[in-house]
Amino acid sequence: MLAAPSVGHYVRFHTDCGVIANNFLTTSQHLRKIALARQLLAGDLEGLRRHAPWVRYLWLERMDNVLDRDLPEREIVARNQGLNRLLLEDGPAPPGLERLWEQRIDEPGATARHPVVARLYRVLVPAPGRLPDRMAALRAKPRGLR
Repeated sequence: MLAAPSVGHYVRFHTDCGVIANNFLTTSQHLRKIALARQLLAGDLEGLRRHAPWVRYLWLERMDNVLDRDLPEREIVARNQGLNRLLLEDGPAPPGLERLWEQRIDEPGATARHPVVARLYRVLVPAPGRLPDRMAALRAKPRGLR
């Protein structure tokens, strides 16, 4: 599962689902995995499919203070870049994702600008003929040796 390292431990503890990284840092591998998770979350869905086709679930949570009603729209957008932008969009899940769960702000008598706080998606696996060819780069000749 791809999730922010700050929630990786909780996801692992409560679900028995493997995560890329969490905040339990004891080796340099842990630091590399945190960098990978952050890089993937900062990208887009196409980049996730290209660079981490093994990711099957995606946990996203808002990075701004959802209770701050005075936060300007530009600041909300700025704090929710990359895949977190999906939390600012209503409507159906984008192609390639299935929305499994979401948490919304319930404010009696008020409407939040962006009511979604967190979402869980299943990353749909492409049809067999559309899987990325991981060996293509290894089979290709280096440019200088053609």
